[in-house]
Amino acid sequence: MLGKDLGSFPFSSAIIDRKGSFHIQNTESEMKDYLKDNLSSEEKAKAEYWIQKLYGDNRENKRTEIGIIDFSLDRESEINIALVNELVNSIQMEHSDTIPVIFSNTRDSIYTKYFTKSKVVTIGNKFTNDIYSNIKHLYTINSKFALPAIFMDIKVTCVGNPFYSGYGLTNDLHTICKPTKCISKYELFATLFFRCSVYLHDTSGIRISFEEYMNMQSTYKKDLAYVFNIQEWKKGFLQPFLIHKYKHIKFINDPKEIDNLEAGNFDLVVWGLKENKELKLFAKRNNKTIVRIEDGFVRSVGLGTNVTKAWSLAIDEIGIYFNPKQTSKLEKILNETVFPKSILQKATELMIKLNQNNITKYNCDPVLALNIDTYDKRVILVPGQVEDDASIITGTKSIRTNLDLLSAVREENPDAFIIYKPHPDVVSKNRSGIVTSDFISGLSDHIEMKASVISCLMLADEVHTMTSLTGFDGLIRGKKVVTYGSPFYSGWGLTNDKLEVSRRNRVLTLEELVAGSLLYYPIYYDWSEKVFANGLTITDYIIEKKSKIDHNKGIQVKFIISKSNKIKKIYYLLTYKLFMKRG
Repeated sequence: MLGKDLGSFPFSSAIIDRKGSFHIQNTESEMKDYLKDNLSSEEKAKAEYWIQKLYGDNRENKRTEIGIIDFSLDRESEINIALVNELVNSIQMEHSDTIPVIFSNTRDSIYTKYFTKSKVVTIGNKFTNDIYSNIKHLYTINSKFALPAIFMDIKVTCVGNPFYSGYGLTNDLHTICKPTKCISKYELFATLFFRCSVYLHDTSGIRISFEEYMNMQSTYKKDLAYVFNIQEWKKGFLQPFLIHKYKHIKFINDPKEIDNLEAGNFDLVVWGLKENKELKLFAKRNNKTIVRIEDGFVRSVGLGTNVTKAWSLAIDEIGIYFNPKQTSKLEKILNETVFPKSILQKATELMIKLNQNNITKYNCDPVLALNIDTYDKRVILVPGQVEDDASIITGTKSIRTNLDLLSAVREENPDAFIIYKPHPDVVSKNRSGIVTSDFISGLSDHIEMKASVISCLMLADEVHTMTSLTGFDGLIRGKKVVTYGSPFYSGWGLTNDKLEVSRRNRVLTLEELVAGSLLYYPIYYDWSEKVFANGLTITDYIIEKKSKIDHNKGIQVKFIISKSNKIKKIYYLLTYKLFMKRG
């Protein structure tokens, strides 16, 4: 009813009737049953609020025009010449001196041959309430587009038998069956939008409330995104994620082009924090949002630096999750969202999937049992990080290197068994950094180079980290987590934190943290089906894809990956060029 085609799911809102079709007057339906029941005081108050918010107070409006809703606006409608003639005759009899306004999705409306001097307003399905601002009487055969007129207290005459007719809210020329009672517009609104409709979150695909849905719609698509300084090969796989939020996309690599941008409804988009000084100044001068993109937390089977396309991305209009110096969309979600029970159940289901199938961000290292003698000591996992990574630059203070971290952990835990796991991008030499050294070896009891971080977590009792996602993985797997920086999952009462983020003023359950971080925040794209999906669906796909990897051929796989990076880059570049050519 209110839904938009989001491209991600078959619908984002729909009326579901398990009893019959509410469109057919002489059949039973759940909607008709609901209309027989009285509204609760809470439902009535909510309906009053939303009608006022969506349609305004129309009691003082001095309207002067007559309107016709063309049946062509409703794709399911068929031409019924007899009803067309009856509608025309009714207008001519009641308003003989008035030329009606015709609302249609084509300039060649069938009604123009009856009212040759009429103004035709072409609106298609992109409908706004403003089109009725001067209409005092609206005629329709059976169009759903007459509903706003009812909520705006405009007189509506029905020549056919739409589902909303026969309840005393419309002037009906034909009534198949009389209702058991007359209803108010508040009862009609509440029945349609609160009782009968189902709403889905646009990125998670999970059922949400009417209020959450309306808030989601208010921040939907903008006209245009200017995307700056994105590597050529990345442009191909960024397209679907950006189309989710923008109607048009333009990639810009030359900073000089910034000065040529004109005013309009657009955003400036960058990867992470990679905007240059000119872009910052332009955004500030023109009061423009800088939208930031980053990999999601369950990303792929393979490293991004090995040119593996992402199955999830974070697109953040407020900040970005790894930068605690300012709030982010994720922080706002975690601070403010009251997570419904159904969402928390999905979060629990997702955690079980992640645990049972050893899923993390990249899922590329083999999960092996570590045969290490820990001498019955408390085992601490210290995940290495890329030291010039933006999360280290923005999210740490005195402890900013892997060596600093290991030194602090060893000093506070002299008797613990410390496992150091270098970052996979550093091990693969895709990013700069020291894999190991005499200092690192002296501070740790074991350096794990081959097995995945999940293998290390299985053996560990605790995770000590600056800002690594491994801390989040550890929480999901029931480990004690100590943070020396300010990752997105710290400050919510679930971790022992060396640094404080004063904005994070809420204690969360683990289910709430997972719901916000994995179900609400990222956007997931199913490359096999070419549609948006939710976190649970993508996790299932990654589980399937990961299970097919032959880890016994690890060296061979790594060789093939390294040799195929250039081929992948060419493929994604061609994908981008083809997309842009199609417009």
